[in-house]
Amino acid sequence: MDNLSLATRYFIDSVSREVFPEIKRWEYEKDKDEGVIELVQVDPGVKNEKAVLVRLEFFSEYIAVLIFNAHKNVNKIINRLLYSFYKYDVSEFIEVAIIPNIHSSQRIPTSDVKKEIMVNEIKALEKTINLISNEAPKIEKLLNLKRGVKMYEQFIINTQKKHLL
Repeated sequence: MDNLSLATRYFIDSVSREVFPEIKRWEYEKDKDEGVIELVQVDPGVKNEKAVLVRLEFFSEYIAVLIFNAHKNVNKIINRLLYSFYKYDVSEFIEVAIIPNIHSSQRIPTSDVKKEIMVNEIKALEKTINLISNEAPKIEKLLNLKRGVKMYEQFIINTQKKHLL
């Protein structure tokens, strides 16, 4: 089994056991042809539109992570994802979208190499922005990239602190 498969399996297991221990029944679906993995809450009495769902969609340049109805646990899910990729040395970009209150997605690197790619993209984008003109899309992308880099850096700091304790 390759590192990406190990990391995704570890991620799915940790979400179901550690992030949502109160949820008793989950359904795991994997569609290799479509490049999709889903973890869906199937507890009796929970309506489909209220069920927690974590969906990973694999693309050549990044992995999309769609999180439905997780509310207060979104950050825990993202941290479990980062830790899973860190543990199995997987270097990818992830695009996280939180549903139903989605405003935009967040790109996050999972390695120092991907972080450097994002930092270089930030520097190049900053050089092209004219703050006097109306370049809202470029500014939004710049802020998104910076948030992603900060999230990765905070994850690394937190991981190092845990190892020191």
